[in-house]
Amino acid sequence: MKSLFLTLTILLLSPFASAQLENNNDVIQFHKVNSSDTYLNSTTDRNLCNSSSSVNINNLFIKEVKVNNYRAEIIAVGNPPLQYSLDNIHWQNSPIFHNLKNEVYNAYVRNAYGCISNAFPFGILNLPNIITPNGDGINDVWNLKGLELYPGSSVKIFNRYGIILVNAKIDNNGFVWDGTHLGKILPSDSYWYVIEITDGRKLTGWIVVKNYNEKDR
Repeated sequence: MKSLFLTLTILLLSPFASAQLENNNDVIQFHKVNSSDTYLNSTTDRNLCNSSSSVNINNLFIKEVKVNNYRAEIIAVGNPPLQYSLDNIHWQNSPIFHNLKNEVYNAYVRNAYGCISNAFPFGILNLPNIITPNGDGINDVWNLKGLELYPGSSVKIFNRYGIILVNAKIDNNGFVWDGTHLGKILPSDSYWYVIEITDGRKLTGWIVVKNYNEKDR
């Protein structure tokens, strides 16, 4: 495989080039067919049988990352075999990652030629179930970190009577809620939310707003 990497590296240095190497008594020839990264791969085995195919080694990118709870699957486009990573350090053959944490990740894919895709960010959202907006700097707001990666998503928050208190469209700034409605502090109570993410996820649940004012004490 190192010889293959070396051969393709030499080819990349020239707009039109060819090279030959032997692998298990098979003769493999690479011919760069144009000024892009497209090559003609011609293989002649020990029985003098010949086969050929073309390959573009840089046609490699991540189409999407499908998230289901704490599981993520990388959907990539490229010439197999492919490997997958969430940190560009540790790689695996499976596109599926399990037991992820509530944080933002960068997905990568690489092919057998050593080419690595651009980073594809995605988020496993942290959805706290309580906020205490009393100004002490602890749990004062509902900050949905990672949602800024999905502009166009929506967040709706309802009270127990089904009245919409928040109806927000997400932009690159993400979403932060301080437990107010029309500038007024909401009473301590349970509220319900519906989050529709542009990747197809729909998250529902509840959040408690606890205001520690004189009445609550």
